[in-house]
Amino acid sequence: MERGDPKQKQLSFDNNKTPKTFPIKGPTSASSERGATPKPDSTADIMAELRADFRAIDSRFDALDSRLGHMNKRIDLQATRMDGAEPRISEVEDGCINTKKRLERVIHLLKTVATKKEDLEARSRYRSTNRRTPGTLPTDPRTESFMLKHRHDVRPVGRVP
Repeated sequence: MERGDPKQKQLSFDNNKTPKTFPIKGPTSASSERGATPKPDSTADIMAELRADFRAIDSRFDALDSRLGHMNKRIDLQATRMDGAEPRISEVEDGCINTKKRLERVIHLLKTVATKKEDLEARSRYRSTNRRTPGTLPTDPRTESFMLKHRHDVRPVGRVP
């Protein structure tokens, strides 16, 4: 076999003339011959890869930055008045004050509705228990209506004169 024979590429001879195999992931392995990139060995190769990664990240950041600028322009366009002039600070403040007043009005209405609902529930409880006083059970012997209706069934509560 000659030295250029493809079968001989797997072996290499050193000074002692003993065959030696190359490591599998080395720069002369079969995977590197098929087009796979070997791992970088030198600091310059590592720096080149880092620079390429940095350029990719930088371009992505620029794209996001331009998108953010586009969004800010859209917000500014929506903030302009109908005649095309920029909104004045007093108009923005007036808008905030009006929004605050509207929110306070809504909160007031919600509180009013809640109290009215509680009042209606209390009234319905009062009517359903034969006009008893709130907080007492209908079978409580201390209520006057119970005492009047069931006078003969109940012993008096408290001291008897």
